Amino acid sequence: MKNMYDYIHASGKTGIGFCRHELINFYKNCGFEVIPKGINYFHYKIPSSYPDSDAFYIKGKDALIDEILSNPDEVAEISRRHW
Repeated sequence: MKNMYDYIHASGKTGIGFCRHELINFYKNCGFEVIPKGINYFHYKIPSSYPDSDAFYIKGKDALIDEILSNPDEVAEISRRHW
């Protein structure tokens, strides 16, 4: 996880992932920030098998996370399914 975190951080891009709530402390301990029940801010054409999943992220220079969080009535389309 450290290598993945370092790679994303060095790229300057936003990195976003999803996990069940009981796993979120692992990602917090790895340095990621968290959006509780963050899956609700994102949409994919097939609903998630875990509708209350948390999102973990690394902020990028693009301010994508700030944009998403400042517009709670909108959802971001994602191109990959959250398991």
